[in-house]
Amino acid sequence: MNEIPVIRRNTAGRQQRTVRESGEARGAFEAELKANGLVPATTVTIARMSAPTQVAALLDIPEGTEVLSRSRVMTANDVPVQVATSYLPLDIAEGTALEQKDTGPGGSYSRLADLGHAPAEFTELVRVRAPEAEEAQALKMELEQRVFTITRTARTASGRIVEVNVITLPAHQWELSFTWPAE
Repeated sequence: MNEIPVIRRNTAGRQQRTVRESGEARGAFEAELKANGLVPATTVTIARMSAPTQVAALLDIPEGTEVLSRSRVMTANDVPVQVATSYLPLDIAEGTALEQKDTGPGGSYSRLADLGHAPAEFTELVRVRAPEAEEAQALKMELEQRVFTITRTARTASGRIVEVNVITLPAHQWELSFTWPAE
């Protein structure tokens, strides 16, 4: 398997529209990997499904409500480095570019903005745990290794959460970087 350097994830700045659209990138992941000198690729699976319990609670919808699911396996130089599943409310996503594999420059967040639901705030909760069997297989790692799991919510200026993204990263491949102004 190809060797890749540890990838620095600029957690606080990566979702700025200018960053995630730079060089016609299809989102923050693609822009970030290109900035690190790596070749990104993403396999996307789109489906409608009942929202998982945690997702339904975050989206403030009844459990079992159908949502759009965008599941991705992402690679850097052909090495699997991330799996992520975004959940979007159908009243926003149905019949839009969000249902397409290629959402265009800037990815899903730019399309949400185009639809009048621009994310104004992101929250990420980070945990470290052993990978689930399906994650370990997709990421080509051992069950004894550790992953970061990030649950990110995208909230509009009016306070509505318009996306929940559950991200799994092999801990040995990533460094999480946090920078913000002191004042």
